[in-house]
Amino acid sequence: MIQNAIGTAPITLFEKDNHVVISLPGVPNEMKNVMTNQIIPLLRQKFHTEAIIHKTLLVQGYSESGLAMKIADWENSLPDNIHLAYLPIPGITKLRLSGKSNNHTELELSINQYISSLEKILGNAIISYEDTPLEKIVGNILRQKEKTLATAESCTGGYIAHRITSIPGSSEYFKGTIVAYSNTIKTTILQVAETDLVNCGAVSKEVVEQMAKNVQNLLQSDYAIATSGVAGPDGGTENKPVGTIWISVCSATNMLTRKYNFSNDRIYNIVRTTQTALLMLKEIL
Repeated sequence: MIQNAIGTAPITLFEKDNHVVISLPGVPNEMKNVMTNQIIPLLRQKFHTEAIIHKTLLVQGYSESGLAMKIADWENSLPDNIHLAYLPIPGITKLRLSGKSNNHTELELSINQYISSLEKILGNAIISYEDTPLEKIVGNILRQKEKTLATAESCTGGYIAHRITSIPGSSEYFKGTIVAYSNTIKTTILQVAETDLVNCGAVSKEVVEQMAKNVQNLLQSDYAIATSGVAGPDGGTENKPVGTIWISVCSATNMLTRKYNFSNDRIYNIVRTTQTALLMLKEIL
């Protein structure tokens, strides 16, 4: 029997014919704790195992196939004991290097050398050297710079604010959000000019820039994000089909506004818009 340090479910371990059989608790957090702190160290003591190292980089600005073409020669130069995996998520591709060796120090040095050579190819497209959520990356920058953020969300419906506030301590830099889903809220609370809503439509550069600047003023933040688009599956027109998205990010002295054409899938459009807005915020920071 092995003592369960954080629960009451029993853990049993027995050996037969040089095999180890372990019965773990079914509660996920108990199982993870036992595996990390008790079982894995025990197995490492008992059996000789190779060192395994994983390192993840986050890359922006490339599709998975485009990135693969860009770094093909570099990837082909990797030794047999180091492998590369492409793990795409909306707006970002994760590159995970996994290596095995009997010598942990040499393996880590080798992986770091290959990462250094990759930096020369991708440059600023590498936005993180850890598997860190984008909302945490921009949150850390805001905290370090002692700056604040507000959002005005239409098509994302508060999902940007949800992502930002999922990070502990985000109250230090996040002022709040206004979910301006209807035109009435855009005009009455965000003070978007009604003439622009009529002449340009809610999904337009003119409207989304006013949303960003006005929520920045209203909530007195250093930076602001605004989104407006046709998330779908209905509501598209010939000029503004489903997937048409406008995003604006502003500071006191700068404004970055872009139009995107994403997909016909509503959830994908919301997630992709959120991810892209956070990338634009990082760019302006």
